[in-house]
Amino acid sequence: RIYPKRDFARFIGELFESATNNTLKVGSINYKPQPVKGEELLAYTIGFTVSGKYAAIKSFIADLERLREIAVIDNISLTGKTTEESIDLRLQLTAYFRVEG
Repeated sequence: RIYPKRDFARFIGELFESATNNTLKVGSINYKPQPVKGEELLAYTIGFTVSGKYAAIKSFIADLERLREIAVIDNISLTGKTTEESIDLRLQLTAYFRVEG
């Protein structure tokens, strides 16, 4: 279940596609790969923001739980006002990929 590093771009594309399918607006995204000590793996720490309705945010998080890649949600924060329909989700996750020889 650990995909090769070359699939990282596809993985990011799937995150964007899932957000779009849930009618969410994608904001900024950043990532940083780090080797996993003693393993032939890279751990990509990925941070990004999306905004939209609460139900769409909830559905997006459920989609993340069904990813084929091994990914761990490290941090979630929601911001918004009760007078607004749209809320912002700031998410940090770690996805693991095999180092290619």
